Amino acid sequence: MADQRITEISDLLEIPLYDRREALQELVTHELKSALLMEDDEYLAPDSVFFELGLTSLQLSEIKYTLDKALGCELEVAQLFNRPTVEQLVSYLSEHVIAEAFADPDADLRR
Repeated sequence: MADQRITEISDLLEIPLYDRREALQELVTHELKSALLMEDDEYLAPDSVFFELGLTSLQLSEIKYTLDKALGCELEVAQLFNRPTVEQLVSYLSEHVIAEAFADPDADLRR
């Protein structure tokens, strides 16, 4: 997955459904690392709390803007405060904000 970083929602939709969550997590992690001036090869635990990492509200606003642009959505910055880990934010994004990108296209056929 590392060689297939998403930069916009169309990139995510081109990835097989079973790899999309990982790709979304990589995008969110990349944006956080960038804000924290971390190298790509440095580890950032998915359950690390944003504010414990030293992120400021201004940095979260910038991350929100970048995610809005990449995912073609309008996040509220409060969602980043309410879901203060990569794990929680990715779950929220995949289940509520861009849920259609994670819908199983064959779900109706199996009923």
